[in-house]
Amino acid sequence: LPGKMRFRSWRHHRLGAGSISALVATALASLGLGSLLLALLAPLLLSVACPSRASALSASALLSPKLSPLLALLLVSVADPPRASVPAASARLLPLLVPLLAPPMAFVAEPPRASVPIASASARPWRRGRVAMGAEGAVGGMAPPKLPKGAFRPKQSLGQCFLQDANYIDRIVDRFTELVREKGQTGANGMPFVVELGPGLGAITQRVHGSFPSMAAVEIDPRAVAVLRQSMPTLDVFEQDLLTVDYTGLAASRGCRMNIIANLPYMITTDALLALAAHAGAIRFAYVMVQKEVADKVVAQPGSKEYGVLAAVLQSCARPRKTFQLPGTAFYPAPKVTSAMLEIEFKDLEELPKVDGACLLEVVRVCFQQRGKLLKHSLKGLIEKERGVIPKQLEKMTAETLKPKDFEEITRALLPRSSKV
Repeated sequence: LPGKMRFRSWRHHRLGAGSISALVATALASLGLGSLLLALLAPLLLSVACPSRASALSASALLSPKLSPLLALLLVSVADPPRASVPAASARLLPLLVPLLAPPMAFVAEPPRASVPIASASARPWRRGRVAMGAEGAVGGMAPPKLPKGAFRPKQSLGQCFLQDANYIDRIVDRFTELVREKGQTGANGMPFVVELGPGLGAITQRVHGSFPSMAAVEIDPRAVAVLRQSMPTLDVFEQDLLTVDYTGLAASRGCRMNIIANLPYMITTDALLALAAHAGAIRFAYVMVQKEVADKVVAQPGSKEYGVLAAVLQSCARPRKTFQLPGTAFYPAPKVTSAMLEIEFKDLEELPKVDGACLLEVVRVCFQQRGKLLKHSLKGLIEKERGVIPKQLEKMTAETLKPKDFEEITRALLPRSSKV
């Protein structure tokens, strides 16, 4: 087509599918190819003019008897000269077209497809911010989250993601109970001291409280605090930010080191783990849920890309171990990250670093600000400020190759005030 009538692609044409089919049929007729060739091309024209989503059987049964005679008359009117008799042409073409059209029309209506299973509703049972439930009230065998609505919706500002998968809840509680009975210390009342950080509405708390009635919980959301106190009146709930808790004083009040279970908000995970390390003497072990990438950093070894402040500080006072992962669908609302469980067994009191935790953290952070530089260069500012020295054998090493014990030695040499008696 000349000039402005040209179209760049099939998406930009202004002619309908039927008009294009008629143009093709007219062109073939003008070339004198005859009605037989048009009959053979009829399925192709039909696929352009009349696409269908029906099943192959339905298309063959419904479309063939109705469209075949109409298409035969259309092709006759195009192919035969005006002087020809339409009934006579129909009589010649119709017996030929009817057997030809039924199978091709069924193929066009429903072409063969690869055998790919269709994703069911249970493939993605929970969507972000809402619950997708089937007619039975649950999808894929997973019970819907029993969370209060309205005023109790999870707060994004607090990073709230409530664990609602009963299978993971059972797995976490069973493992934690086993750790407490195996490694936990008993207090003045003869019971282990258990503390849950960020219990939310108590999905884990209810199970743990049944085994350890003297447990305590730390929760910052007043709405959740009210729910916990109403559902478990004997639970000792502290309405407080977990970053400001005096874990050492809390453990002293019970006469033993505490055992912590927590689903840590992702936005404060690093600060929360460092806060636990600062009170290592008050904690026997912690079983915490964190983002998978954070768990990888905590258990990283010297020389690896993930090795950094978290690994150096936590491994100096504890033995962390990554256990299993949890998908986002196990939470409500579902986060876009994968979570992991960390077992952090804190060392015995005699094995803990003999330096102040805050001083150790300061030195480690300065070292990793320039992780690839030699220590004598990366610590130059701190050396001049404190008028201290670092061990000669460590001057030409880099932060990413140091072991946790090496950071303790540097802190003791560089900051004499950090030493503990």
